Amino acid sequence: MKNTFEYSFDDESADKFCYDIVNKKMEIYFSGYIDLITKERLLYSPCIFKIQNWVRAKCLVGDNKKKYDLDQQMGIVEMILYMKKIEDDLEIMVMTLDGRYLTIFFSEPDIEFVLEKISRKTFVFRLWNSIFGNKNNCL
Repeated sequence: MKNTFEYSFDDESADKFCYDIVNKKMEIYFSGYIDLITKERLLYSPCIFKIQNWVRAKCLVGDNKKKYDLDQQMGIVEMILYMKKIEDDLEIMVMTLDGRYLTIFFSEPDIEFVLEKISRKTFVFRLWNSIFGNKNNCL
């Protein structure tokens, strides 16, 4: 699937997932992303992928051809498998924590990619823990 964005989250598990049904807002937090312009993987650049203010949201579950309202089928997103923008709409396929594959279709959403700023001390701490494990909770 061709990605028309400048970033990707391929093979990155989500660190946090927030879904606000009433305000039509979804936020998926990642520890890193792939920069599709430079093709560089930036593992220690925490970021948030935000989708909000959509007009309509429908989804397919697995290979089922029936489209459901997103509110009926949404689970906790573990991973984004692909995403593509078609004019003003967004299509993403996600894997949920309960092992389901959802293809979600958002009509006219606002999409935002936010890089969180972290200090050098936090970066070194996260790098240390990723290599050696979190043996002591000091920072």
